[in-house]
Amino acid sequence: MLTTEVAELTGKRHDHVMRDARKMLVELHGEGGLPNFGDTYRNEQNGQDYPCYRLPKRELMVLVTGYSVAMRAALVDRAARPVSSASQKQSQ
Repeated sequence: MLTTEVAELTGKRHDHVMRDARKMLVELHGEGGLPNFGDTYRNEQNGQDYPCYRLPKRELMVLVTGYSVAMRAALVDRAARPVSSASQKQSQ
């Protein structure tokens, strides 16, 4: 998912999402990992291209759970539940 979409869905400014995503990506992957996530988007109003990040699911979840206490709590609660036997069989 692009950081532009994250900004739209969370109601945050894109430059703030970019700042947060960059900080997170550096912490997770180091400065050298940033180009792996770099992308651009075209602003429809002025036709110019601007930088953004394309985040895979893991990095997306790390970023957005930092924005939502409810989402963090739901993930912590789910992680605390025992894994069902059906889920265990699927993962084997």
